[in-house]
Amino acid sequence: MSSFADSIPDIKSLLVTTVPAGSTAVLNCTSNDYAHNFMLWLFNKTKVISPGNNYDDKKYKYEVLSGKLHIDNVSPSEAGNYICVSKNLDGTKFSANVVEMLVSGSAFSAGDAVKLVAIIVSIIVIIGSAILYYRLRKDWKKYEGRAIVPGKAQKLLIVNSHIVLAKVC
Repeated sequence: MSSFADSIPDIKSLLVTTVPAGSTAVLNCTSNDYAHNFMLWLFNKTKVISPGNNYDDKKYKYEVLSGKLHIDNVSPSEAGNYICVSKNLDGTKFSANVVEMLVSGSAFSAGDAVKLVAIIVSIIVIIGSAILYYRLRKDWKKYEGRAIVPGKAQKLLIVNSHIVLAKVC
C-alpha cells in the first residue's frame, strides 16, 4: 500500500535552504500558484503540518494563502526535506515542491550560557546549604533538652514577657 507522500506525481522544484540554529526559518511553497491551492507540508515524509492535523503550533506556523512555513527556534534535528503539497483547483491533481533545510551552527547561545551558569551556581548554593544544615543539626543534638541556668553573676529577668539572661553587677 502506497502512502500519500509516495503518490504525489508532480514535483515542481527542489530548493536548498541553510538556516542558522536557533533562528526562525521561512520556507516558501512554490507549488502554490494560480492553479493550485496550498494543502499541507510534509517533513521527511512522516510528519504532516496542515489544518486539521495535530502538530506543534508554537513551533510551526504556516500561511494558508501563500503556503509559507515558519519554523521557530530551528534545531539540527529539524533539518531535512520539507514537501509543500498543493491541490489543483478542480481537485484532480496534486503539485509539490521540496525544500531541503540545512541547519548550520550550534543552538547554544550566549543567553543559554548565562542560564547554565545560573543553574550551576544555584546547585552549588543548595548543596552548600544542605551540608551546613546537616553539620549544624549534628551540633544541635549536643544541646537538645538543655536549658540556660544562670551562674553566680547572672540572673534571669522577665522583660516584656521574654526571658532575658543578664549579668549582675
